[in-house]
Amino acid sequence: MLNFSNNLIYILILVNVEYMHNDLLYNKFLYTFVFFIDE
Repeated sequence: MLNFSNNLIYILILVNVEYMHNDLLYNKFLYTFVFFIDE
């Protein structure tokens, strides 16, 4: 399950880099989401 979560985060990061690398608000959301899962 943890491995699946890590893969999902990796995909989200790829999407972020590919399509929204200039959107700081989205970056903040993504990092918060990753932090939330990590907790």
